[in-house]
Amino acid sequence: MLTSTGLGSGLNINALVDALVNAQNAPKQAQFNREQAVINAEISALGSLKSGLSKFVDKLKPLSETDAFQGTSIKTSNEDFIEAKADKGTVPGSYTVSVEQLARSQKQGTQTVSDVEAAVGEGSLKFTVDGDSFTVDVSAEDDLKDVVNKINESEDNKEKGVTATIINSDAGAKLVITSKKTGIANNVTVEATDAAGSSSLSNTFNMTEVQAAKDSVIVVDGLRKTSASNTVEDAIDGITIDLKEADAAKTTTITVSQDKDATKKSIKEFVDAFNDMSKTMKGLSHYNADQKTAGALQGDAMLRSMNSQIRNTLSSSFSAGSGTVQLAEFGITTKRDGTLEIDDDILDKAIDNDLPKLTEFFTKEDTGFVAKMTEKIEVYSKTGGILDNRDESLDGKLDRLQDQKDAFGRKMSSLEDRLRKQFNAMDSIVGSLNAQQNFLSQRLASLPGAARS
Repeated sequence: MLTSTGLGSGLNINALVDALVNAQNAPKQAQFNREQAVINAEISALGSLKSGLSKFVDKLKPLSETDAFQGTSIKTSNEDFIEAKADKGTVPGSYTVSVEQLARSQKQGTQTVSDVEAAVGEGSLKFTVDGDSFTVDVSAEDDLKDVVNKINESEDNKEKGVTATIINSDAGAKLVITSKKTGIANNVTVEATDAAGSSSLSNTFNMTEVQAAKDSVIVVDGLRKTSASNTVEDAIDGITIDLKEADAAKTTTITVSQDKDATKKSIKEFVDAFNDMSKTMKGLSHYNADQKTAGALQGDAMLRSMNSQIRNTLSSSFSAGSGTVQLAEFGITTKRDGTLEIDDDILDKAIDNDLPKLTEFFTKEDTGFVAKMTEKIEVYSKTGGILDNRDESLDGKLDRLQDQKDAFGRKMSSLEDRLRKQFNAMDSIVGSLNAQQNFLSQRLASLPGAARS
């Protein structure tokens, strides 16, 4: 550290000035830092609180939809023949299904040609599938491969739905047209129109059926059902059946049941999210005796009010069925530490025997449990809500404190400059006095009769 000793006084002026300035600056800076730390801790605490509330609402809101309570599980006894999916809310039941026939596409082939690179003739080809058609123009130079590419690459064909390919055999090659859709209704019609004076194209594209289209045929509980597709959506209400293999002698059982586990999972996720939020709130508001630290929001009136509203909603009665019910009646109760716990036996019975009441309790619009709890929380957590306003207020407070800190820093700089000037002036005076003293001492010593050592 550099020091400056006064030439006149012999004092360490830098050290003296630093000590005097620090005596005023250090306590005030410590105060500023403490106040900033308190505000930053509060801002951080509000961020943690908002995050906890948001995660809780994310798990709470799905319970406002009836789908959360209408989950279904579906099983098939033999997936070699069929696979099945059930929509939410599908009525539980059991069905026997046999697959008599799978749906397939029609295939048509041209006349056999000996050279696939020979021109097939000029004109146009019109393809029609289930009433929709598109046309491909064929030039005089096009061979069979060129026609295949034109058919497959046609923009109009992307929606109409045919594919073209070349099949080679010992006898020669054929261009084969296949409908992209299965079923008799999706047969393909091919019309060839020759250019004037030619018949080559129509001769080649005099189509013969290579494979006949078929509809799928299934029997559900003795009732026969045909479909153009191997995905059957209208045989059993709410169930989609994918056909894999046909064997009329084999039956497969489809069993639809209520997915109790999915409902329990949604409720458990809500309880877990609430408990996480509750622990966050407790950590922010309580004194930790072991660590001897207080939460950043200890004694905070806003947090107390919010917690009180949430607790009141948990214990409130809501209209469901023919009366009113509380959360506890479904096995969800509050423990002494403020967290929730689930009695699985009671909840299982509610799902098995009282699902409509459980559903109405959670999902009732505007007046149900989820609607009311969400309403209480979003007053605080929404954009522009109480927590956002509190955040803005704290940010403003932090800015004002920084302004005060900067102003005080400037005041200390001015004080330091003033003290240095004063001490330097004093040092100059002391130096001058010392010089005068030395001069007088020398003159006195030179006077006649002055004592000599």
